[in-house]
Amino acid sequence: MKKIFALLFILFSYSAAFGLSVHIVYPETCTSNYTIKAYGKVETNQNITINAPISGIINISSSFSSVKKGEPLAQIYPYNFSNKLQNAKNNIEAARKNLEDTIKLKEANIATSQELQKAKMLYYQAESNLENLRSILEQTKIYAPFSGSLQYLVASQSYVEKGQPIAILKGNGDLWIQAFVTPDDISKLKVGQIVYYYHSNLKQQGTIAQISPSTDSSGLMPVFVKFNNKDLIAGVWVKLDIPIAQKSCLCIPKQAIVSKGSKVYVYIVINGVACEREVGLINIAGNTAYIFGNIAKNEPIVVSGMQRLKNKTKVTIMK
Repeated sequence: MKKIFALLFILFSYSAAFGLSVHIVYPETCTSNYTIKAYGKVETNQNITINAPISGIINISSSFSSVKKGEPLAQIYPYNFSNKLQNAKNNIEAARKNLEDTIKLKEANIATSQELQKAKMLYYQAESNLENLRSILEQTKIYAPFSGSLQYLVASQSYVEKGQPIAILKGNGDLWIQAFVTPDDISKLKVGQIVYYYHSNLKQQGTIAQISPSTDSSGLMPVFVKFNNKDLIAGVWVKLDIPIAQKSCLCIPKQAIVSKGSKVYVYIVINGVACEREVGLINIAGNTAYIFGNIAKNEPIVVSGMQRLKNKTKVTIMK
């Protein structure tokens, strides 16, 4: 036991004299790609067959053969959907409470950065699950995508399968996707730019055909996307990813990143002392973090011993 205490005393004395041993890297200039995410609705003036976006019991809103654009046609009620939606809401509240508690524990140096990152991921997953269910809920409501002559192919209160034809609407025109993005994001877009959208869990490609210069009542700006997928129908909502190249950033190993609440930091070694510095995080891809901020390429950044570091900690750089 005396030997153990002696060894601990030696290690403590060494640490106090020479500082914690750490490894460092130097940031590199690189290009990071980030993605604008949006939801879009398929629009058309074409003769179309309206298919069931999901499986369930269909409730037809009216029997009129002539309909106007935006008029409700039907709603499909998926099996056990209300319970799934309520469970998702409960999960996101539990994940939010867990994240708030973990942030407090991290600030008190009780929870680790890994535990905080895990709490964040659980919250983001719960949030994404609820958003997906809300998207499905919106898809249960079927509206007339344009004015025209309507013929129903199924009876009200019957069970329909996803993709099953439920009505035919006659009109003219082509399909396109109308999506909405923020004014900050609209400045990054251009006509002809590639857009990816997701339909039936498949990634499809389209291009921006037009960008509106004005905002709608919600403050968002419409973007019109053309595509060649004939499986889409009017009124269907799709998720869109618009890849944007972000230049003039720095890349470092992701283990150099330290999260404290909503802020992100790295440790810069200055004259043998690890100094905490806040940075902006663009994204993390694989083992690389893409950052921006007041950091120079010749400044050494700590990549080991993060759990033991505090601001102004004396360190020794390992070779």
